[in-house]
Amino acid sequence: MIIKKLLEAQKFTLEVTMPQSMEFVDAVLRGGAQALKMRCNTPHESALHNGLRIGSFQERKEFLREVVGRAGTVPVGLVPGFAEQYVTEAERNEMEELGIDYFNTEARYAPPYMFEGTLSSVIAVTSENCSDALLRGLRLDGRVDIVEGSVVPMEQKGTRLVYDDILRYRAMTDALQKPVIATGQRLVKPEEVKYFYEAGCKGFMLGVVAFLAAQEEYDGGRTVTPEICLRVTEQFREAVEKL
Repeated sequence: MIIKKLLEAQKFTLEVTMPQSMEFVDAVLRGGAQALKMRCNTPHESALHNGLRIGSFQERKEFLREVVGRAGTVPVGLVPGFAEQYVTEAERNEMEELGIDYFNTEARYAPPYMFEGTLSSVIAVTSENCSDALLRGLRLDGRVDIVEGSVVPMEQKGTRLVYDDILRYRAMTDALQKPVIATGQRLVKPEEVKYFYEAGCKGFMLGVVAFLAAQEEYDGGRTVTPEICLRVTEQFREAVEKL
C-alpha cells in the first residue's frame, strides 16, 4: 500500500502512465515519476498504445515483474482490464506476488474479489458515471482507498485546461474526503499542476496527451519517444517540487 501512504504523506505525487515498454519505464523513472500506472487486457479498440499492443495479464506478467524490479521503491499500479477482459481472482493473487502495489479500475468493471488481499484500490470516476450517489458510496466504502478523477468528456481530450475542471475536482475532494488523483486528459502545462493541488487533489497522472503534444512541438511527429517522456516528466516533477 505504498501509493496510499505516499498520497497521505506527501503534498502532491506525480503518477505517470506511458507507452508500455521498458525503455519508456526507464525514461520516466529517470525523470522523477513517483508512481507508475501500467496496463493489461486492453480492449481491441484501444489496443495500440504508441504502436504497442497491450496484451493479457499472462502475456505481460514477466514484463510487469521486471518493471517492479526496476521501479524499486516507486509503487507500480495496474489497470487490470475492462468489461469481460479482466484479471481473474487467481491472477489478482499473482499481481500481489509480482509486487504490484495497487490496481486502477472503474467500479463498473471490477469484480468484488479485486478488493480482497493487499492491493490498494484506485477507483476511476469518469464524466459519464460521476454522480452524487457514486461519490457518497466511494466516500463511505472503506475498501476504496483512492479516487482517480477522469472528469473530462472523451470528445474534449487533449484540449486546453478550463476552470470548470478545477471546480469539478474541488467538488470531488470536498465530497470524498479521500485522496483524489487528477488526470492529464486535458493538455495540462507543468505550471498548471498547482491548480489541482489548490483544489485539494493529492496527485496528478501524467500521460500520453502531454507526451504527444511535446513530441509534436519538438519534431512534428506522432510517435512518442523515450527522450520526450523523460523531458516532460522532469518538467512536471519540477513543478510538483515547487508546490
